[in-house]
Amino acid sequence: MIKKVLSLLIILILISGCSMNKNSGSAPSYDYESAYPESAPSPAASLVGGGYNDSQYSTAVSADIISPNTVPSEKGLIFIKTANISLNTEAFDFTVNELRSIVTLYGGFFENSSIHNYVSARTPYKKLNATIRVPAAYYDEVRIAVESLGKHLQTNESSREVSNEYYDLESRIKIKQTEEARILDLIEKADQLSQLIELERRLGEVRTDIEIYESRLKQIDSLASYSTINIDITERSEEDEPENEGFFARLKNGFINSLKTTLDILQGVVIFIAYISVPAVLLGILAIVALLILKRFKKKGDE
Repeated sequence: MIKKVLSLLIILILISGCSMNKNSGSAPSYDYESAYPESAPSPAASLVGGGYNDSQYSTAVSADIISPNTVPSEKGLIFIKTANISLNTEAFDFTVNELRSIVTLYGGFFENSSIHNYVSARTPYKKLNATIRVPAAYYDEVRIAVESLGKHLQTNESSREVSNEYYDLESRIKIKQTEEARILDLIEKADQLSQLIELERRLGEVRTDIEIYESRLKQIDSLASYSTINIDITERSEEDEPENEGFFARLKNGFINSLKTTLDILQGVVIFIAYISVPAVLLGILAIVALLILKRFKKKGDE
């Protein structure tokens, strides 16, 4: 009886052991080489014995890269700010020096500037046309400071949001750089001349694209980092400022202006006569001489 019980226990242990071995067996290993055999299509394989397929290669290179149109939500907005400010001032030189001090104080610089001397009916005056670039963080402070330099006439502002373009360029650069790295890797493994030539051609195109994207990215970064302010400062004295005139004052000024215009016309006529007087006298003398000659020939003909 005891032998039967022991035999039964041994059989149960053996059965349970076989069941545990089946459940706890190791998972089959993943054969990467069999999944991706050497004969499988690859970017380099498309070069062998045929033309180069750009779409196939680009898909293979950029399939695991973020889409250029996908903008990370944590990125902030980017703006390009521009302002146009017009001022009048009585102390032109002082105002220009103050403008230079403001630009220096806020870490900006003059992109271009020019001073012109004009002559008006009353008095000569100067005018400054300048474009300054200031850090975007100080744009409002600089604008207010510039507007206070003289008699503020007008300010026009514009703000352009370029976030999508900026982040799109960043993504495109990353894609192209990844493609560049993979092409370089394929070049090292290339064993055919035609394959190598096509890879070098594609590498040149990718590097050109990277340069174009980086150039535009730097341009946007510069415009967004440093705001642009266009400034016109005109020298004006109190005498040059127009006054509010009543009816009789306007009537008087109209009569005076009409008289001045008439005198200017008469002066012009006199000057014109003076210019043509000498030629007119010469032509008159020639005409008289011609008539005398004709009369003499006529008398001789009658005789």
